[in-house]
Amino acid sequence: MASQDGYQPIDITNPFEIWRTWRDVQIDVLARGTAGIVNTAAYAQALGLYLDSYLTVAVPLQQILEKYQKVALSRLNMPARTDIISVAQRMTSIEFRLDDLDARLDQLLPLLQMPVAARGPQSGNGRQIAATAAEELAARLQMLDERTERVVGLLEALFTQQAEAASASSISQTGASDPAAAASAAGVSAGDPPDATAV
Repeated sequence: MASQDGYQPIDITNPFEIWRTWRDVQIDVLARGTAGIVNTAAYAQALGLYLDSYLTVAVPLQQILEKYQKVALSRLNMPARTDIISVAQRMTSIEFRLDDLDARLDQLLPLLQMPVAARGPQSGNGRQIAATAAEELAARLQMLDERTERVVGLLEALFTQQAEAASASSISQTGASDPAAAASAAGVSAGDPPDATAV
């Protein structure tokens, strides 16, 4: 038989039933208390002030961090996020153009392989148009190949500069801590006299 509060009577012979009833009561009390706090105007005002202050501080701080990150990446000869995004967009554009050219070539190949008798009385004119279109497509493919090679070359140069900058920074750090190691890395031992011909 249920009590007036809606709770079932507790079976004291079952410890799990006692624990389950205690858990339900605690969750109910916590839910009622939290709902009473959250539904007040003071809580809404406090939350609004907290969010306003957080956004006021977070936006300038994020801009400062992005600025210093760009400076640090440029000094390390490393690409920033915007550089990688621009390269990815260019590669995607090149891929779409190559797909379009591939589709057009698929449409033109059956016309080029068709017998002359099956092309009709205007076969010479159609052949000339197909040949012109094929030459234009070949020129565009050549141009896209050159651009792709240029992009690949720029990426290789970028990675080479990054590796050289990393090795130079490691050598400079080693040289600052150990002058003998820096001299040996430069090809001069500590005990050898300076070469007079190098002056």
